[in-house]
Amino acid sequence: MQPPLTSSHGFTSSQQKRLVSATKAAKDAMIRLLTGTLKEAVPFEKWEELVQSTREHPEYKELYNFPSDQLGWKRTRSKKKPTTLRIAAIDCEMCVVGHDEDSTDINRKALVRVSVVNGEDLIRHIAADLIVHQPEPGYHVVDYKTFIHGLSPEQVHNSKISVAKAQKEVMKYISSDTILVGQSLDGDLNTLRISHDRCIDTALIYQRMTDDIKVQKPGLQDLAQHLLQFEMPQGHDSVLDAQITMLAAIHGAKNGYGKVIPFNSDVGKRFDATLARSCRLRVHRIPKGVHVADLEKFFTEEAKIIPSSVESIMWSDTKGKTAYGSCHVTFLSKEHADLAFKTIPSVGKKKAVTKKRKDCEANNDTSETATPNYLINYDILGRAQKRIKLNGKIFIQGKAKRQVFWNIQVGVV
Repeated sequence: MQPPLTSSHGFTSSQQKRLVSATKAAKDAMIRLLTGTLKEAVPFEKWEELVQSTREHPEYKELYNFPSDQLGWKRTRSKKKPTTLRIAAIDCEMCVVGHDEDSTDINRKALVRVSVVNGEDLIRHIAADLIVHQPEPGYHVVDYKTFIHGLSPEQVHNSKISVAKAQKEVMKYISSDTILVGQSLDGDLNTLRISHDRCIDTALIYQRMTDDIKVQKPGLQDLAQHLLQFEMPQGHDSVLDAQITMLAAIHGAKNGYGKVIPFNSDVGKRFDATLARSCRLRVHRIPKGVHVADLEKFFTEEAKIIPSSVESIMWSDTKGKTAYGSCHVTFLSKEHADLAFKTIPSVGKKKAVTKKRKDCEANNDTSETATPNYLINYDILGRAQKRIKLNGKIFIQGKAKRQVFWNIQVGVV
């Protein structure tokens, strides 16, 4: 079997070094736990207890009500094969895709990577680790989310593994008797289009110490810090996340579960992606004729802040229609990203809308001409907007969501 993939290819060199270092530290900590306090095997009746605890959660019936009769969905079946695992942990990485014809059809959980680890040998036995091709027929990629999982657009686009093939490969290792472990496992199963009943969801068996149901669910970083006593690396690696989730389940089987996560912790209060997003501005609906150098020059000259990196512009496949591009502009910190957004000079008139908006101008040094389009594409999250001109008009969107980070988007108008 091929060695586990590394998900750091799409990160900058400094990010990759930090990720590799943090990942090594996390794996060292896991090995210490598995050879120390979590060494003894878990009796299978304890796993059954955690399955039952998951089912007793108030949200279980809603979360795990899978549309297994829909086209493309598979239900696990009873089988006995050499590859079938008794217990396995699973984790998926995802991207955002949109339908080519219906702009309201947005899938924010399109599969790009899936990892399955053997719950009884979680360090040495990585059963499956697959990069999955996107987009599926009839769709185009809106956001590869490289800044979260590190997979480059090229890796995802060039993969020969379809969602259906990944689904089939995963089902080699699980039957209806397999116990599946995951953090918010319902999301992974929905992404894989697999219906399964015997589940341990670490987001359901553990809760924060609060009576507020809205914030009771802990994040994986919470579990790693408070149960396993180590810090998870920023960014996502589906193999590592599956292993840590399995360790959290083992900890619960041996030491108890329930309302044991301190509520006052800042770790895991928001999606793990928040930290990765906080220093990035997302640029989209970029017209032909605009290049990476143009965007870098714009932020350097107009915002007086040098980006640490500007991703290659990915152009959508629109089947004869006008093609637009998108990329992420990364800064050294959230503060740099915030300041870059605030500093962009305005052009044109401000409109009386609830969303923040500025119009800005920038020059394109290339001889090519960017084609302007007069459709304003407001973000469905209502993020603040600014418009820049870059041989055509581009507006940037972003809002300090819950006062945590700016996520800025750019679109041609």
